Amino acid sequence: MRFVVVGDPEGKRIGFFQAALERSGLPAADVVSWPEFLAAPERLEAALDREGPVGLRIESVGKSFAAQRALLARGASADLGEALVLSAEEARTLPEERGRIRGLRQAHEGFRWALGQISQVLESRPALRVMNSPQAIELMFDKPACHAACAAADVSVPPSLGGVSSYEDLRTKMRLASFKRVFVKPAHASSASGVLGLATDGRDRIAAYTSVELVEEGGEVRLYNSRKIRRYTDEREVATIVDALAPERLHVEAWIPKAKLPNAAGEALACDLRCVVIAGEAQHSVVRTSKSPLTNLHLLNPRGELSAFQDWLGPSRFAELLAACEDATRAMGPTLYAGVDVCVAKGLREFAVLEVNAFGDLLPRVEVAGRDTYAAEIAAFMEAA
Repeated sequence: MRFVVVGDPEGKRIGFFQAALERSGLPAADVVSWPEFLAAPERLEAALDREGPVGLRIESVGKSFAAQRALLARGASADLGEALVLSAEEARTLPEERGRIRGLRQAHEGFRWALGQISQVLESRPALRVMNSPQAIELMFDKPACHAACAAADVSVPPSLGGVSSYEDLRTKMRLASFKRVFVKPAHASSASGVLGLATDGRDRIAAYTSVELVEEGGEVRLYNSRKIRRYTDEREVATIVDALAPERLHVEAWIPKAKLPNAAGEALACDLRCVVIAGEAQHSVVRTSKSPLTNLHLLNPRGELSAFQDWLGPSRFAELLAACEDATRAMGPTLYAGVDVCVAKGLREFAVLEVNAFGDLLPRVEVAGRDTYAAEIAAFMEAA
């Protein structure tokens, strides 16, 4: 068995996967980069047509700006209305601005186009096995659809206000639903890009917690994603951020206050769990903690102790949490693996699945039965052959 991967050859994900293949006694995977595939999908077919049984892995675009340019170029032909940022020609020559948030929906349309091309390749090769289907990946990259699929499967998720077209629309829907605290999420973003935790007292005072940096110069509004959590209390600034993101399509959920787990120093931090479900079984888990409402590890938030989290929650409640992760992954369709984010509400009375991540298996230094996530995925894929 050999593998072909569509991904970022320079990214750490591919490095971890290649290392897992070597430890498993398998040959190194052939990697087709996202820019190569987006420019010429037939390059994937050429890689697949080499001799021997093959498995296909669709990996994250990662931090490749060349891939972002290519996605934006492919997405330029979609009917995006106000969300269209760049023409295809402009996208191909776009200068890199580190952390700039723009064209989320346009890039997503390019990604959907790519997944459609991969689906056609799979249809023409019935014997070809894929780790995660393009359809499941597309569902996981659509937060409203993913939320609806989980709810339909009776998975506990935060109540949703649906989409909003502007800051004014957001505040109106919050008042009608009697929601004082919400999370506003771009429908097709990852790594907390563009996410805001918005709290209001129901009158004039608000606070928005986000990794978004707002820059206003010469009448232009620019948003940047950073590792610094900012707290905005000026309603005009919050409205400017939400209105800038609204054309990208927004998903709004009730903000469930997260339970707090004491760390080694006795400091109580908000926490949730990232659990990687592989072949239907919840396996590798990491406790994410934070002083802010955003617990993403890439924001330099510290990991909590899993054993302490289990003891704090109790065996039966922890088992319920893992079962919810498994149920959420099943709701995504043909999926060998997914990273599920689940939180326990303050008071430990309820929990909710927050996200299901197609590429949420990057958990360095976490092993189960001597295997990291990539080795476990390879083993599960081979066993199912």
